Amino acid sequence: MKKVITPVGISIFNNYKKYFKDKGQPCKLETPLKNIENQGADKWEGFKDTRIAQVHKEVLHWQVKKGASAEIKSLYKIQEQIEDSLEVYLICSETILSRLAAEIICDYFNSQPESPIRVIFDYERESRVEGLQVENRRQFEQEGIVNLVKRFNEITGGYTENVIMNITGGYKGVIPYLAILSQINNIPIYYIFEDTEELIRIPQAPINLDKGLFEKYNRVFQELSDGILESWEDYRRRRNIGDDFKDCIMEYSDNGETIIGLNGIGMMLWEEYKHRYEIVYFPHGSKYAKEEPSKKKDLEKAILELKRRLNKVYDPVAVKNDEDLNHLYRKGPDYIYKHTNPQIRIHYQYDFASDEIIIYNYYFITGDTVHKKYEQYFDEEFNNLKNRELYPIGISTTSF
Repeated sequence: MKKVITPVGISIFNNYKKYFKDKGQPCKLETPLKNIENQGADKWEGFKDTRIAQVHKEVLHWQVKKGASAEIKSLYKIQEQIEDSLEVYLICSETILSRLAAEIICDYFNSQPESPIRVIFDYERESRVEGLQVENRRQFEQEGIVNLVKRFNEITGGYTENVIMNITGGYKGVIPYLAILSQINNIPIYYIFEDTEELIRIPQAPINLDKGLFEKYNRVFQELSDGILESWEDYRRRRNIGDDFKDCIMEYSDNGETIIGLNGIGMMLWEEYKHRYEIVYFPHGSKYAKEEPSKKKDLEKAILELKRRLNKVYDPVAVKNDEDLNHLYRKGPDYIYKHTNPQIRIHYQYDFASDEIIIYNYYFITGDTVHKKYEQYFDEEFNNLKNRELYPIGISTTSF
């Protein structure tokens, strides 16, 4: 079975109206469709039992042919070409028509018991992508794209070998972002060329996330993802940012104030990076940089486990009382974490507000007498390490 991510537009309604126009017959849904065509999805309840129900019933009954919409047509073509069953995840925008089109497509396929195509769509529970609309550019780039990446990662679960992106349908503003997201995740892209019957597969381009760029500008990405009241020129000089960052920036005015933030591409890449890597800070000169590969891998695995446990706690007091997270029962804000497989002791500090973790020091516990004195060494070395400049490292969350 293949997972297919499919953005949904409104071609099913355009085709419905064209069908009657070509036959020279009046379209019975002309007025209902006009009433809801420019309505946001937040108005759904107000039309649910009237216009929406009327359109849903009529269009579902009409779409008995495989070419009823770009989405339906392309899904049949993909299934025929790859000769495998499909689990389809629909992505709609925050408009009534896009959501309604997705629900009709879902009902169409799922009403066929023997169909090799099964559709997953539940707008209220999991399929909604907040901010994915085309009326407000800033909301689209600052909120919609972020939630689009999150929904993408929910669908794939970090495993993309069985995933296909179908960009035949959907709104034009969303397609470029889905295409880039597919390329950096090595996902094949399919679409039907214009009004033909030809299914085209877009070749995979050599696109990868530049890990070094995110480590270099880690805090810049964090700050700009929330937006800053400052001009780009002033911020760039203050932060000593090079030209390698300029394509990720959006600058605009709001109530007379200049605001800068990440644009759609910047937000998408930043969200994807955070999904793939856990960002950890080390003091300059840390022995981590020269650690042998096998031990470094064990240490990184232990740090990810430490971070996972801290994220589950959400309470500084609970950290102090945890015999593993505060193995030596320190008063804080720095603690010693006890990792058992293999035996590693990690000297760290964690900020709950920013979710940042600093790894000051660590020791692998062996039978060696020297290593049994790690508590003493932590204290002796901390004075030298605690005031050093920190540098970020991205630890892959998919390697373990």
